[in-house]
Amino acid sequence: MVGDSGITRLYKDGIGAAFKTGKAAATTAVFHGVSKTDFEHHFWPACRSIVNDNRVGKVMFATNSIMKNSRFTRRAMLRMARDEQTRQGARPHMSSLLWNMFTGSAPYTEMFRGTLHPGFLYHFMASALAGLRPAGKRPNATREVA
Repeated sequence: MVGDSGITRLYKDGIGAAFKTGKAAATTAVFHGVSKTDFEHHFWPACRSIVNDNRVGKVMFATNSIMKNSRFTRRAMLRMARDEQTRQGARPHMSSLLWNMFTGSAPYTEMFRGTLHPGFLYHFMASALAGLRPAGKRPNATREVA
């Protein structure tokens, strides 16, 4: 009950957050005590980490919303994910980001750090710049109807 009535991850796994906060509450009570101070020192950090992660999540979802509403950036994201899937041995920067955003498999802070990785930034910029070339000049390009 403690886990379910605590805090949950933004748009994500209520069960995972309930487990994390429930475990923190049980660990605090069994190993440290049940006083207000015990819970402030040992239970609250688990809740605070979820609160802070949710703040980053709000930024991630706002950015995603802006990017998916722009035809240019949406195409760059899709091009980058497609290229990662077809290139042998490619690091799945965008594929992992998209998977984790929509499944909740990773904390938002971890996902955000991934977007700052030089490989992510390089491949995203390369995918965006590839979208600036005329369709006939791109390798394996197909013309889209607008």
